[in-house]
Amino acid sequence: MQRSTAAPQALRALIEGPGLADLGPGPRASALSRVAIDPVVDAALPHSRGRDLVRALVLLWNDHHEEAHALVQDLATREANLIHAILHRREPDFANASYWFHRVGAHPLYPRLGARIAALPPGQPESRVEVRIVRNGTWDPGAFASCCEEALDLPPGSPLPTRLRELQQHESLELLEHLWTATHHEA
Repeated sequence: MQRSTAAPQALRALIEGPGLADLGPGPRASALSRVAIDPVVDAALPHSRGRDLVRALVLLWNDHHEEAHALVQDLATREANLIHAILHRREPDFANASYWFHRVGAHPLYPRLGARIAALPPGQPESRVEVRIVRNGTWDPGAFASCCEEALDLPPGSPLPTRLRELQQHESLELLEHLWTATHHEA
C-alpha cells in the first residue's frame, strides 16, 4: 500500500492549532492536553517505532516538557537528540541545548528547514534574524538558540521574540514532516 509522504493534517494541527509556543517553557493557555494529543498520534502511527518521537515533539510543542523528556532521554537517535536539544533550549538551558545540538551534528533536516525559512516573507527589519540562523542555505540551530537567549532580555512587545516563535513553529513542523517520512521508510 502506498502511503502519503506528508504528515496528516490531524498531526499538523497539534502544532498549528494551539498557536505559537513560547520560547521558554510556558505553559500557555492554548496548549493541548495529553488527552487531546495521544489519540491523534496513536491513530496516525498505530504500529510505528517513530510514534514516541512524534509524540515527544507534539508534547513538547504543547508545553508538556517532562513527558517529552521522558520519551527522548534514553533514545540514542539523532532525532531523539534533536528533540532533546529543542526541549533544553525552551527550558531555557542553553548550555545543555548546545550539548545536544552538538550530538545531533549536521542533520538532514537542516537544509530543508533552511530552505523553508528562506522562502518565508521577511520579518520586520528589527526582527530579521533569518540571515543569522540560515547560513549557506542551512538552518543553524546554535545560532537560533543564541537568538532565543538574546530575546529573553528584550522588553515586552519587541518584535524579535514573536518572529523567533514563528520560526520555532516552522522548525517543529519541518521536524514533524521529517519524522513522518522516516516512519514510512521503516523496514
